[in-house]
Amino acid sequence: MYRNALWLTSFLLVLLATAIGVLLAVSLVAPENEEPKSEKKSPKKRFLVGKAKQGSLELSLSLPKRKYKLDEELSIQLTLTNKGKTPKTLSFSDAQRFDFWVDDPDFFGDRPFRVWRWSLGMVFSQVTGQEVLKPGQKLDFKASWDQKWQGLPPGKYPHNPPFPGSYILFGIIGKESQVHAGPAKVTFEIEKK
Repeated sequence: MYRNALWLTSFLLVLLATAIGVLLAVSLVAPENEEPKSEKKSPKKRFLVGKAKQGSLELSLSLPKRKYKLDEELSIQLTLTNKGKTPKTLSFSDAQRFDFWVDDPDFFGDRPFRVWRWSLGMVFSQVTGQEVLKPGQKLDFKASWDQKWQGLPPGKYPHNPPFPGSYILFGIIGKESQVHAGPAKVTFEIEKK
């Protein structure tokens, strides 16, 4: 009897954790709906924009500026627009809807080094889903990067990254194993303080 109660309690905790994960994932990736006209704010001007097209879908990746100081946070926006005349349905195998990553193209000299990936270490609910974009409809996704590198062995470098230089930001709709649109990319710079 005790074993059954323990099993049931464990099962309910896992179910609760999964439900909370789904709610958090949906709130992080939910498309922004249009605000009522009375609450509309003037949009921030996005200085740097990279685009990618896939059929009638257009993907725009934007940053507010091209140059950043060391340790300055980057505000990233990814917008998917249906430019076609018919609705587009995107099917997803889990709760992840987008991804971003930053490469240092000159880190090794001859090949790029991935310094950051938005989704690295995240766990997405294993819930299939769909997004339907009507003609002209947009989906917006936002994230930020604090310039912290992932996966760099400590102690091998005279100082901790980030390092001044040029970097490439990529954005996709979907995930690396299931890309619906993209990648769109922009090149930006990190300057010394």
